[in-house]
Amino acid sequence: ERRDSPVMSRRGEGPAANVAKVVTLESTQRQVAVYNPSDPNEGKTGDPVKDLEAKLNYITEAVPINPQNIQGSTAGAGSGEFHLYRAGRRREQMRIAAMEREDNANVAKAEFEARQEARAREAEEKTAKNRNKRKAKKERAKAAK
Repeated sequence: ERRDSPVMSRRGEGPAANVAKVVTLESTQRQVAVYNPSDPNEGKTGDPVKDLEAKLNYITEAVPINPQNIQGSTAGAGSGEFHLYRAGRRREQMRIAAMEREDNANVAKAEFEARQEARAREAEEKTAKNRNKRKAKKERAKAAK
């Protein structure tokens, strides 16, 4: 399925400006291999190592390798190489920033849970102390009668 309407260029001048900017739906979707053999017993030998190897073989054969940002080994860089470098660098920085955000969120969550657990423990200790005081007071009142 292909998009019929091309994406407008920045300048938006004439039909030739949009020719190279057409985006297809296939290019925006990720290709994911799913291990779904036609035979339900295929890949199920009972041996987990062999089953895993069968799945890995299927994945390596089924998943296309679409390397991005392939640069040649020539001595000089063309005029478009900087833009490819900059886009790849931006993607890598975004990936690293996302990993750092996830790590910071995990650390903050762990700290919060530790503080919450400490507060609950303190509250339980205080409640137990007051419970024991009330119990002792009742026993003293019973003994005095």
